[in-house]
Amino acid sequence: MAIPDTPRGPCFDLRTGMTLADRPAAPIGRRAVARLLCALLPLSGPLALPACTADQSGIRDWSIQAREVVMRPPLPHAGAADGDAALVLREAAGAWLSVLAALAVDAVSADDSATIEQRAMVLSDPVTSAAAVNLARATGFVVRRNWGAAHLAHAVDHGDPFFQAVLAAIARHDAALPPAPDPGSRMAWDAATTRIAAGHALLVERKFILGQGDTGRRMRAEASELRRLSAVIATAP
Repeated sequence: MAIPDTPRGPCFDLRTGMTLADRPAAPIGRRAVARLLCALLPLSGPLALPACTADQSGIRDWSIQAREVVMRPPLPHAGAADGDAALVLREAAGAWLSVLAALAVDAVSADDSATIEQRAMVLSDPVTSAAAVNLARATGFVVRRNWGAAHLAHAVDHGDPFFQAVLAAIARHDAALPPAPDPGSRMAWDAATTRIAAGHALLVERKFILGQGDTGRRMRAEASELRRLSAVIATAP
């Protein structure tokens, strides 16, 4: 058999006499395609692939517990000069956590972001105002996109800088308050808000593997620790 002339270039196969472009593609199994699509999901923008969404209930549990802590501080914000600012900051953080809890399990969340944004815009401190406004807008953005559980990675990545800024603003306001009547509850509150910031950062760190069992176990462990701290906070007079 005559050996075909070899054209210039590295893409010619002497065994078949065809260029690689002429060769039929090898069949790809459906599972391989599914694995590839699921791996690309966090990069796929608004694309939703429900079949790729694993159990994210541990993230829901953490979000619910984190919201409970944020909304029940042991500090006398209501009587402070910046009480309105502290309340708006907590409401912005609580609304964001509610959206994450719903998103993790494909549930529908109420959207209070417009009301929170309006209240945040009139706060006297521009740094506090900007922090609350930005998180409220991020919350509204996620809700209006009608994202499902498969988009949780997009949500946590999008909202993390704004959520962290609100938690930092809450810490600044807390530091300016007089000592709490119960030092133990104040220490528990500070520890809890620090853990909430770290927990959200962990979600961003693991955004490509949010559905893995190890992520769920770690977030449930974080939720358990927040529950323990919440019990200490609740003893505040």
